[in-house]
Amino acid sequence: MSDTHNLHEFIKVPPGDVFIHCGDFTQTGGAHEVSRFCEWVKALPHEHTVVIGGNHDLILEEGLWEKFHKHRFRQPKPKEGEAEATSESMKALTRQSCTAYLEDEAVEIRGVKFYGSPYSPRFHDWAFNIDRGRLSEQKWMQIPKDTDVLITHGPPLGRMDKCFSGQFAGCEDLLKIVQQRVKPSLHLFGHIHESHGLSFDGHTVYANAANVNLQYDPHFKPFVFDIPLPLPGSSAKSETAVAAEEANGKGQTVASSKVEKESMDKSGPSSSASTEGEGGRRRLRVGPLCRRPPDDVVAAQVRRTQAGLADLLSQQVDAGSMRTFRRLHPEAVFSVGTSDPVSGVEAEAIVEHEIEWGQPGDERDEIEIG
Repeated sequence: MSDTHNLHEFIKVPPGDVFIHCGDFTQTGGAHEVSRFCEWVKALPHEHTVVIGGNHDLILEEGLWEKFHKHRFRQPKPKEGEAEATSESMKALTRQSCTAYLEDEAVEIRGVKFYGSPYSPRFHDWAFNIDRGRLSEQKWMQIPKDTDVLITHGPPLGRMDKCFSGQFAGCEDLLKIVQQRVKPSLHLFGHIHESHGLSFDGHTVYANAANVNLQYDPHFKPFVFDIPLPLPGSSAKSETAVAAEEANGKGQTVASSKVEKESMDKSGPSSSASTEGEGGRRRLRVGPLCRRPPDDVVAAQVRRTQAGLADLLSQQVDAGSMRTFRRLHPEAVFSVGTSDPVSGVEAEAIVEHEIEWGQPGDERDEIEIG
């Protein structure tokens, strides 16, 4: 998930072992917003929860809230006997509420290596901004080369980073480091609401997981990916590389969504899956989209943008991503359906992608990331 902007309670979170949020879980970055999100995260059933901040999560950047934004946004006064919130106290609260709050840090979960950073290219006086160029490159050079899942708030250049104005807002330095040095199996981010979708470069799956659209409606449902757990003494990335080599460059990747079998009980969640006894089939699913909450709730939480952008409510999966998958997997089957979200009807945009994976008798543990 990403960019929920206080609307997390209106988005159904799919079951899984690891829940990830790519930042901007608040709207104005106040302490009460952070506290509310932390209570929600603690109540999630997932065994592990991984969270990073975003440019809206102002109070999490040390010194920024006190210096620039404390009086810009009106916040509730502390209750009697309650200490005034600080960046340090809110960051500590966030760390306590989840398995890992990552701020240019790494965590390993069952052999899969995650790295998270809240930074994105400078944009006015928002949080976790960094200047493009030398400073940006130094920041991204901190990413360990053995990272399996990279979590950043902002996108790399050219990967689901197109703004409604037509500008590509992604970070060129981040793209360079990701493609030439780190090469993670999965790169998760958000920030650019109107470019929700997927992309694939032959090794890394890129996912703009923003859940709200340009008008701050919770328009998109979370992605679900499965990642094979590494064998003892190996890494998830090395397993992926072997699989890719065996596929003769067909672009198969560690990142996909649920491994489903016809015999699997679809009515309940599963913390792991196996392809024992048959060839596993992987399905990559986008959608269906979330139902919009009541207008009064939305109005109380967000600032509406100009009405002329209403057509962006029907934004579907990135067309370039679909072309890429079709090129890499001509055997794939796609289906796309939509209804009119402007009329209040629940919208739907589903892209299904199925490829053969493994051979009969293969056994492969899975870790599900939702």
